[in-house]
Amino acid sequence: MNGLVARSNVQRKLLDRSLHEELLFTPQMPTVEHISLKRIFLDARKRGLQIFNLANFLEPTKWSKLTHLYLARNFLMDLPEELFYQAENLEWLDVRWNELRTFPASVKEHASLKTVLLQDNFLAKLPIEIGSLEHLQYLSVSNNPLEFPSPDTLSKCRFNGDLIKYLKRCWDEQSADVPLLQQKEKLKRKRGPKKLAPLRKVKDHTEVICRLRNSGKIKDQIRGEKMLQMLEFEHKLVQSFKDQDVLKKWRDVYKESQGSSTRQDAKYPNLSSILFTNDTHEENWESQKYFTGDIDSAIDELQEELRQSGLSRLGSADPELIIREKSREINTMKNVQKKISYLKQRC
Repeated sequence: MNGLVARSNVQRKLLDRSLHEELLFTPQMPTVEHISLKRIFLDARKRGLQIFNLANFLEPTKWSKLTHLYLARNFLMDLPEELFYQAENLEWLDVRWNELRTFPASVKEHASLKTVLLQDNFLAKLPIEIGSLEHLQYLSVSNNPLEFPSPDTLSKCRFNGDLIKYLKRCWDEQSADVPLLQQKEKLKRKRGPKKLAPLRKVKDHTEVICRLRNSGKIKDQIRGEKMLQMLEFEHKLVQSFKDQDVLKKWRDVYKESQGSSTRQDAKYPNLSSILFTNDTHEENWESQKYFTGDIDSAIDELQEELRQSGLSRLGSADPELIIREKSREINTMKNVQKKISYLKQRC
């Protein structure tokens, strides 16, 4: 029993489907989709139509509600002149892939038409009345053997709006011999350098560290100690690099001074040679007569050396000469001390 019921349901569905297809593809019964009470979309594509009559598709009372008309992929050679009077609120007209030779001039000053699709037809001329459409936004005329507008004009119309503007100029001048206005290329502005954002004032590290260390929170104190350690480490690292740079510069200067002329070295001796060179008198002192036992003459000589060291001071402001004299006095005092200690041992 259940099998018979299921079989009858399938047959009913197939019958409904066949009836729907018959109604759908019958030219006298078009597919009409009512979007709302005020708008009607009429879809009559792929119907094999050679002549289009709106009365065969819609009742005259509904012509004013027609807003979208789809007639693509048929065999239409022209459109009726009364179409645009009947469908006074038509906004979208699609007649692509037909065999249109002409387009009705009755489209003049249509109040609602916004889109007209005419591509892939046999149109040789567009009526200048298309330029009178105030609300026209899109016009497609590709793949048509057009003589007006000329192929040269169409090639120069880079955008769809350019062709619409051209047709509007033709309508204003009531002539088809209107030259196409060359659009001036927009000059790119030379942009200057970008303005940098104002620098923000950065807080001093010491202020932040002091604020964290003096805070009552333990976490802030720990953060302050870590920041202090990092700051000290950075200072030490920077100072080490500075020391290396200074040492390198000093070595370079020292090498240049060593490579200077011998005359300049004799005039300005090095500080190390002045401070760390022993007097020859100290080296040869033991070979002199003071070891022969003449103590009185040795004491007299010591006194003379002390007197000469006091008289040898100069009033020069040259630091090199001052250092030389000071080093000589130091060496003289050392020699006198050694001689006195030696004389004490002999006595």
